[in-house]
Amino acid sequence: MTRENLFLTGTAMLLVLAQSTAANAQSALPEGQRDERGAGLQDIVVTAQKRTENLQKVPLVVNVVDQETLKDQALTRFDQLNTLVPNLTARPRSGGTDFEIRGLGNFQTGEPAVQTYIDGVYMPSRETTSADLPDVASIQVLKGPQGTLFGRNATGGVIVLTTEAPPSTFRGRGEFSYGTYETASGRIWLGGPISNTLGFTASANYSRQGEGWGRNLINGDDVYRLFYDLNTRGKLVWQPGDATTVTLIGDYQHRKSNRYANYQPLLDTVARAGRGGTPYVRTSNLYNSSANYHNIFKFEGGGGSARIDQDLPCGIKLMSLTSYRKLSNRYAFTSDGPNPDPTVLIVDQRRRTASQEFQFTSPESDKFTWVAGVYLFRDIYNVDPLGILFPVSLAPITGQRQDSRTRTNIGSAAIYAQGVYSILPGTRLTVGGRYTYELRKYRGQSTVLTAAGASVPGGVFQDNITIKRPSWRLALEQDFSDQVTGYVSYSRGVKSGGFQPLATIPTNLTPLPSPFKDELLDDVEAGVKTKLFDNRLRLNIAGFHYSFRNIQLTSYASGATVQALVFTGGDATVYGLDADFEAKLSDDFTLRGGLGLIHSRFKGGVLIDFLQPNPAGGAIATRQDPRGNDLPYAPHISGNIGLNYDHEFAFGKINLNSTVSHVGKQYVAADNFVRLPSTTQLSASVGWTSRSGRLTVQLWGRNLTNAILYAQVVNNANVGYLADVAEPRTYGLTFRVNFGG
Repeated sequence: MTRENLFLTGTAMLLVLAQSTAANAQSALPEGQRDERGAGLQDIVVTAQKRTENLQKVPLVVNVVDQETLKDQALTRFDQLNTLVPNLTARPRSGGTDFEIRGLGNFQTGEPAVQTYIDGVYMPSRETTSADLPDVASIQVLKGPQGTLFGRNATGGVIVLTTEAPPSTFRGRGEFSYGTYETASGRIWLGGPISNTLGFTASANYSRQGEGWGRNLINGDDVYRLFYDLNTRGKLVWQPGDATTVTLIGDYQHRKSNRYANYQPLLDTVARAGRGGTPYVRTSNLYNSSANYHNIFKFEGGGGSARIDQDLPCGIKLMSLTSYRKLSNRYAFTSDGPNPDPTVLIVDQRRRTASQEFQFTSPESDKFTWVAGVYLFRDIYNVDPLGILFPVSLAPITGQRQDSRTRTNIGSAAIYAQGVYSILPGTRLTVGGRYTYELRKYRGQSTVLTAAGASVPGGVFQDNITIKRPSWRLALEQDFSDQVTGYVSYSRGVKSGGFQPLATIPTNLTPLPSPFKDELLDDVEAGVKTKLFDNRLRLNIAGFHYSFRNIQLTSYASGATVQALVFTGGDATVYGLDADFEAKLSDDFTLRGGLGLIHSRFKGGVLIDFLQPNPAGGAIATRQDPRGNDLPYAPHISGNIGLNYDHEFAFGKINLNSTVSHVGKQYVAADNFVRLPSTTQLSASVGWTSRSGRLTVQLWGRNLTNAILYAQVVNNANVGYLADVAEPRTYGLTFRVNFGG
């Protein structure tokens, strides 16, 4: 029996064993009897299936992070979520955050396979997720294809963030933090009623970093520095009657940083500084930089949404959600190291998105419930320009500058429906489907500014593709008891095809072939959700098996180009395990943890660039089949375990929190040459809250093991292997004041 079959057989046995597990749990503590030490765990409510449900009755893997957990662990950013959620990789990259769930995510070109929603609105740009977390009520991480209810391209999963609702009485909180690297941040949140029918929330966050994590050894700049980060958000909730609720939300972000693209040669490789440039090696401190340029990243964006919830006379609920977002950003950096005459890459991006969703939800029923809707989406994405400034020494060959200007226009419409039918008492069948129509239009052109100053335009490339694809979900649940529920499911996910980036090759301005194909993913899962020992232990376990067709892989073309290409046509399989638990050990102690196991393999069918180090600098590329290799960013093991202590003393409440997270070794590309080492992080905090609850003082530390966390690895034949690193050990002090209420 193969390991794959053995795993699937073992996972299926979880369902067979569920009934006996429930019986043992009930004998340990009679149903309904509370432990003398205090109450059990609180139920967790989620909206993973577009309606409010108990987490333990949802037939899919959902990890939930609430506001208190974020505060206890002093977590403030999206890229810190992987310390709490197994099988989730979160990497700060190119001004945003790249997510991979179960080895599937943003290593692909185009829109991310792991989608992020904030208050129901899809955020297609990674830059939106690099800001500080807003006024979070909860974060739900849905694993596996979510195409039926969340739609476009959600093959890896969905991250759903919900912000706080207006409270019934006026209250607020202010917070100030100061930590290592002269990092200061301030937050304020206000909320309450304006009238009997109108409530509000308003929040603002501002952060700055006075000292970088490292220093540029060439020009003396602080690098890995956040110059400023401003985030504001406001919400109005109006209830003109018992049957109607109107919610208006607006947000704005403005950020400047050089935390990105401070590349150094990776491991024991030698990079090459530019086309035909000289070799260079990395510095002894990975947080220092030897780039002969002032790298910078700027971002500005925001948007608004209007949601109307209406109870119809027949008991059906109607929801309308309208959104509009606009953003712009600029990257300017070099990967040429200490070269006194570097090649510089400048990228200016602008994006506008709009969406409209109409959703109908059935009344609550023990027999049959359903949700159905229509979703419309528009995305206009401009890169103008993607420019390469060449060294003066190369200008006679390459020209002074090459620019690519591209415009991608996406229009999408979908209808969806999902129903849950109670076949027998305790047995439920879920059937859902979605049909998506999508039109993608693309236009691009390259231009070269010659050494003599003449502008030479290349050919204009324009094309469009139409995508018409169904996706679906089937699930069967069985309540073995009030404490144990098992399920099996089968889902189809679709990731849209698209167009190759425009080439910028000095001797040939003809764009690269286009388009690339849709990616299809079939997911089979089986899981058990349990509440044991009078609800003092919540233990959820699931096994999954992915089958890919036409998997989309990003690689780099051999030769002169420095841009990514998307290769399709190959197949792959991924299977593994998701497990998470929460245990209330006593009134004061709570233990939480999770474990993720992944086995991924390419099955072949596509040729991509394999790179090997060139002793003279850079790398040598050959086109090969990745059959038998791991998928990128799919560590075989990841996990976390954390202990939280809360106790009321006469002088106030003491909170102690400690979390250890581990991520195993992982490859960064399909050629499986570069393998990042495993990392183990320790985070801890000590907090005191006054008896009144008005004042909190917290001492915190993140990545106390000072593990080297790689944010991004770039590997291509021109420069070789370059790496960017993420946050080192940090610690600091937070003061929080609550008022009102």
